[in-house]
Amino acid sequence: MDFFAELLQYIINILPSDTAGDVVAVVTFIVTLCTLVIRFWKEPDPKSGLHKMWSIIHLLASFRLPDRQAGKDGKNGDDTNGKQATPKTS
Repeated sequence: MDFFAELLQYIINILPSDTAGDVVAVVTFIVTLCTLVIRFWKEPDPKSGLHKMWSIIHLLASFRLPDRQAGKDGKNGDDTNGKQATPKTS
């Protein structure tokens, strides 16, 4: 196991079980709420003041920093190879 997994296991083991359960529930709620916010909140302009808040919420939702290339050319960040799916016709 890596260092962070061992650290988390150590912290959870020293907490009483009801407190550990409460901590896990609160963290789960925060991550779920941030994921929901990121799902519906379009990334603001990097020059605006809200971009820093959006970046923090994105970090909490996905545990990674936002991709700087996504959305620059008007394409979705999920479109990694620049190709769009063609609909099937019968």
